[in-house]
Amino acid sequence: MRDLVNSSLVKEMDAGADPRLVAFFQWYSRAVAAAGVAVGVAGLLGWALNIAVLKGALPGLTSMRPNSAMGLVLIGVSLGVASSTDSPLRLRRAAAAAAGLVAALGLLTLAEYAAGWDLRIDQLLFREPALALHTSAPGRMSPTTAACFAVLGIALLCSGARRYRTAISLSSLVAVAGLIAILGYLYGVASLYRISDSSGMALNTAVTLFVTALGVLVLAPERLLVAHRSASGVLLRRLLPISILGVVGVGWLRLAGQRAGFYGNEFGVSLLVASSVLILTGLILWTAGSLHRVDCERMAADRALRQRTLELRSSEERFRSLAESAPVGTFRTDARGRCSYVNPAWSELTGLSQEEGIDEGWVRMIHPEDHARVLSSWGQAPAAGDAGAQRFRVRTPEGTVRWVDGRAEALLSDGGAVEGFIRTICDISSQVEAEETIAASRDQLKRANIQLARSNEELEQFAYIASHDLSEPLRAISGPISLLARRYRDQLDPEADQFIEFAVDGCRRMQAMIDDLLALSRAGR
Repeated sequence: MRDLVNSSLVKEMDAGADPRLVAFFQWYSRAVAAAGVAVGVAGLLGWALNIAVLKGALPGLTSMRPNSAMGLVLIGVSLGVASSTDSPLRLRRAAAAAAGLVAALGLLTLAEYAAGWDLRIDQLLFREPALALHTSAPGRMSPTTAACFAVLGIALLCSGARRYRTAISLSSLVAVAGLIAILGYLYGVASLYRISDSSGMALNTAVTLFVTALGVLVLAPERLLVAHRSASGVLLRRLLPISILGVVGVGWLRLAGQRAGFYGNEFGVSLLVASSVLILTGLILWTAGSLHRVDCERMAADRALRQRTLELRSSEERFRSLAESAPVGTFRTDARGRCSYVNPAWSELTGLSQEEGIDEGWVRMIHPEDHARVLSSWGQAPAAGDAGAQRFRVRTPEGTVRWVDGRAEALLSDGGAVEGFIRTICDISSQVEAEETIAASRDQLKRANIQLARSNEELEQFAYIASHDLSEPLRAISGPISLLARRYRDQLDPEADQFIEFAVDGCRRMQAMIDDLLALSRAGR
């Protein structure tokens, strides 16, 4: 069990307010605000309908005064608005006005007691008989209640003005006053809840003021040590309720036993002291044991942290040694893009010194035309992740432009979160120039192919037209010559026959050439 307690204590040692406790305290403030309004309304209904139970008046006890009931309603309304983080300005102003009315009511009542005045504010709501129980004047609340209202109203005003330290101090005073009155009723000590027989605080008023003061106290939980996840906050949350309830409970049991006749006053006092010593000793031992184990855990964590620091330092030295001798430009940035290191190759490539590249100076290397594109993937957003590889231009302060191949590798924490990047740039200007030359040659070849295709098309068109245009006159020549050769063969001298044969053969060869041209033009189509 002890190990379980201490392990849970170590888990809650992180600094800062616990969001779950902050949410709980906000809920508590709203809950006690609603409860305060309900108790106040019940008291007013009790006066309106003359129901003693709603007034909180048990036999022999003080009843809640009408002004006290109205004060509880106003405090509950003001606290309810103050506990909401998204209340509109109109409601916040109304809450401040309610707190001011409560403070004014308490101060005016105290002035009545101090100066012996009757400002006629005690019976504005309801009339009370002149011989009412535990009141110095009809309808007037006790001085303690008036002081609590005045202080609590001022505390709410301070909270609305963001003066939380003052609000915490004032509400603590009211909580103490309410607790004393509750203890008076619990132990049957009338002097703890009333100053005299004619000025007492009602039990329901004391309880409501106590829990409402705690609600005002926790309006700014992030400023309270009890809401923090540190070891002191955890111990305070665990020990404070036990010590208060333990001591109060032991005191009540001691008094109940004495009143029942089980033992006398001396034995009762001795029993109370012994029980209190045992309770406090147990709490001290528990606290010491918890703190000891926490210290041991922290010492182990410190040793692990020192070892981790040495490993990181060694890793850093190895990285710098490799980066210093690397032929490519290397630089390191955090998750937001702030540079912490550049190597000599980077400075030589960009023309910027190491001092000029630190922090956000490295972005000066990027060519203005590529600036937006590079930063969109290599920029300062932690969600950029592994930006991969991309090409862009760098421009030196002298105006020299170089093409580089840039790459980024994310550095991840143990939890997988991006802590930074190792980025490299490699000069690829010659490669880009070669690629541009090849691209230009490809464009030139493409244009030549287009021109050749156009020429072939024109040639095919010419061959088609020529074949058709030459066929007609050739038929006009070959027809008569063929007819002459058939009709006058062997009727002329041999030389004439030979000449006719030459003409017929030439027409046949000419027709073959025309047919070939026509076939060529048709093949292109």
